[in-house]
Amino acid sequence: MRTRKGFTLIELIIAIALLGILAMSFISVFPSQLNNIVVGGNITKDAFEDQGVLEEIIFEVKSRIQNGDSLSDIPEWSEEPDIEVMGQTVTMQKLNYDSTGSSMDMTVYLSERLAEVEVRNVLNVENVSIKVSNDTNNLVADLTTAPNLTAIYDDNSAQSGFFTNIFKWWRTEPGVDPATLKFPDDYVLISVSQDTKVLANLLDNVGANCYVVLTVTPVDINGFRGSSVMSSNKVYVKGAEWRIGSFPWVDIDNDYEYDSSDYDLIKDSVVNKLDASSPYPDPSDPSVNLDLTDGSLFVPMNVSPSYSSEPGNEAIEVSGSEKIEWL
Repeated sequence: MRTRKGFTLIELIIAIALLGILAMSFISVFPSQLNNIVVGGNITKDAFEDQGVLEEIIFEVKSRIQNGDSLSDIPEWSEEPDIEVMGQTVTMQKLNYDSTGSSMDMTVYLSERLAEVEVRNVLNVENVSIKVSNDTNNLVADLTTAPNLTAIYDDNSAQSGFFTNIFKWWRTEPGVDPATLKFPDDYVLISVSQDTKVLANLLDNVGANCYVVLTVTPVDINGFRGSSVMSSNKVYVKGAEWRIGSFPWVDIDNDYEYDSSDYDLIKDSVVNKLDASSPYPDPSDPSVNLDLTDGSLFVPMNVSPSYSSEPGNEAIEVSGSEKIEWL
C-alpha cells in the first residue's frame, strides 16, 4: 500500500491564502508597537527631565530655609497654612510645579523643621583622659584605698546644637599584656550608665589585674553623634585578684573563679620560683603530686605588681626583694 505525500492543489491554495492573512496581521501590528515604544520613551524622558527640574527647585527652597532667606521670588513656592499630619499640626512649605513636557501637575510639601535639622555643626570633644583618685600619675588604681576613676575632657557644652556626652568605660580581661592591647578588640564594655562621669566600686565594676579606658562621644539636639574619642591614658587596677580567701591558688580551667577543679597552694611555696612544669605536693596530702601545667596563679590580697611605667607587666613583689616568678 502506498502512502500519499505532499499537498493537493486545493490544499496548497488554501495554505497560501492563510499565510497571506497571517502575514498581513503581523505587518499591521509592527507600526503600532513601534509607535508605542517611541511614545513611551518620550514620556520617560520627559518624566526624568521634570524630576531633575523639581529636585533643583526643592534644593533651592531647602537652602534658603536653612539660611533664613526669603522664598517669595521662587514662582513655584507658596505659603501653606499649618496642616494635620498623623494628628499633629505641622508647618509646611508648598511647591507646585507644572510640567511643560509631560503636562503633569506636581505638588511637593517641605517641612521647615526637617530642613533646619539637616543643618548641623559636627560636635567634637578633645583632651579626654582618666583621673585616678589615688594616683597622681593617673596610671594605677589601688583597690585597697577604694579609688574612683573620673572622666576628664574639655568642656564642649557651648558648641552649637550640643545636647549631651556619652561616656563608655571599657576594661580588659585580667592578666593581659599591655604591649599587645588593641581597642576595641581586647576590651569589653563595663555595664554602667552612659552618663557616668565617675566610675566607682572598681572591685565589682572592673576587678583587679585589668586595664581600663574611657571613650567620650558628643551628641547634638537631633541625636546625631560626633566622633568618639578615647582617653589618652589607660589605668591599671591592682589589688585583690579573687574573693575566696587569703591563700594563693592555681586556676586550672582559667575561668577566674575558684572551684573544685582548682588547687590551693601553700603561701611560702610561691615565694621565689614556682615551676608549673614540676610536680607540686598536694597541701592536704603531700604524697600526691598536683599537675599545675597551663594553670593561672592567683595570689593573696595585698600582694600587688611592682610599680613601673607599664604597671602590671612586672614580677609580683611580696616583700623587700622577694618576688614570685610563675614559670
